[in-house]
Amino acid sequence: MRLEVNGIHFSYGRRRTLSGISFTAGEGKVTSIIGPNGSGKTTLLKCITKILKPSQGVILLDGQDIAGMEYADLARRLSYVPQGTTVPFPLTVFDAVLLGRRPYIRWNVSQSDQEITARTLVLLGLEDLSFRYFNELSSGQKQKVILARALVQKPELLLLDEPTSNLDIKHQLEVLAFLSSLARKENIAVVMIVHDLNLASRFSDQIILMDGGKIHASGSAGEVIVPFHIEKVYGIQAVYHADSGKPYMIPVDLQYRKEQ
Repeated sequence: MRLEVNGIHFSYGRRRTLSGISFTAGEGKVTSIIGPNGSGKTTLLKCITKILKPSQGVILLDGQDIAGMEYADLARRLSYVPQGTTVPFPLTVFDAVLLGRRPYIRWNVSQSDQEITARTLVLLGLEDLSFRYFNELSSGQKQKVILARALVQKPELLLLDEPTSNLDIKHQLEVLAFLSSLARKENIAVVMIVHDLNLASRFSDQIILMDGGKIHASGSAGEVIVPFHIEKVYGIQAVYHADSGKPYMIPVDLQYRKEQ
């Protein structure tokens, strides 16, 4: 799956939220979108999923414009995990994950649907929790269940809005390492919003830095997470360690953002 975003603009009323967003995300790669709150990151993901309709520009999946795709067809090709996703009513872990098969279910759940669900639970190490209720789980376990539900759709493109929010550092590392491995093994294009710049640096093949509804910089971690861009966009000074090619930064002070 190749995602191409070309010249996307979007406004909420008169307030321009996205301006001329263009980038590509390839299969087997992890693309992280970073940037301050209010920079348009979530709005961008919602445009890619057709939750929102851009005022200009096109979004292509393997060359096909999503504007002409039926929602059912789109759901078989991509999965979207919004921030704060949960299960609103009592379900076991198995049934909560099985819900992700909805794009493929006509009348009854098939044996294939159940087998795919079972394999996905094993993949994420959740098989021992299959018959526990979702609301009994820890935050880290719940996040893995939500991810499993997205994966049983068998997507070619996986979109995630802050998949590590509310997780401790161990579970953050587990989730992002899993996504990185999944992208390569299953040849899935993963696009995710991440607030922790060091985690984005470590686990991303491509980083897109947004500011004010525009792409300020894009490229590898070594090209994007550098003093010039971080000071310009976030208004902070930091100490950088980049010996591994995956920059690690320690914020040390605030600075006033210069006028554009």
